[in-house]
Amino acid sequence: MEKIFEKSASDATIKEAIRNREVFVMNYSPLSFIRGSRRVERLIEECGMTCQIYTRGRIAAAILGTAVAPVAGVAAIAGLAAHNVQTSKFDYEVARNPVTGNITVTYVR
Repeated sequence: MEKIFEKSASDATIKEAIRNREVFVMNYSPLSFIRGSRRVERLIEECGMTCQIYTRGRIAAAILGTAVAPVAGVAAIAGLAAHNVQTSKFDYEVARNPVTGNITVTYVR
């Protein structure tokens, strides 16, 4: 079961969840989720772990882009694939949702 933290949660509380390899969600507004994901990334790294940050729905957006502008869409998909290969060895996956502002943090190793 995943924990849910508000953006006001202390760094110590979040670090405890990270050290315990828990899955959790951070609630941010759609306007501040980028700052929130940077915070989560910093805390994961302070715990001596690594993470991959991505935006939910980016693959669907790239596919849609391929239908609208084929060259740009194919380039975007190639870039996503290269990024996924480059960052394949990480401890946590951090998924940002720009619609809700939620950040889902999942231990994957």
